[in-house]
Amino acid sequence: MKLFVCLIGCLIFFGQIYSQEYRSAFGIKSGYPGFIGLDFKKPLGEEKRSALELMAGTNFDSDNRFICGQLQYQRDKQIGFNSDYYFYYGLGPTVQYYTSGGYISDSSLVATGGLHTKIDVFLGFELIQPNGKLNLAADIGPALYLLPAFRFGIQFNVAIRLARRD
Repeated sequence: MKLFVCLIGCLIFFGQIYSQEYRSAFGIKSGYPGFIGLDFKKPLGEEKRSALELMAGTNFDSDNRFICGQLQYQRDKQIGFNSDYYFYYGLGPTVQYYTSGGYISDSSLVATGGLHTKIDVFLGFELIQPNGKLNLAADIGPALYLLPAFRFGIQFNVAIRLARRD
């Protein structure tokens, strides 16, 4: 028991010494429904409890080809005392331009391309490597499609980014 308490104390102490925030992070993001893109995340404010994330990319489904842009506003919350693990939640718009398909299964709403818009709501988990540059994140949530047809969807994403430290 003494060893366990000592180990926890050391982890907290060294965590306080080595924990750092990052200024920005750049990497790749991928997920369902089938896309990959370049991803940029920028913490906001002095306390860095919120962030903006910008993603631009394309998909890898030959039947539903699109290019997209996504902007997300996130609120971050540290898990535990002085931890490198965070959960985050937020929302943001996504604009997709389909050159073919459109993921619409209702035959009365068949789309052969064009502009699609949606609002994403998400809850995620993030690991910020202490004294390192690696930033890993995963999130899941519903998507509310607005154009060309009102509908609901689900999405999940993973991101791997390199962080720029203070």
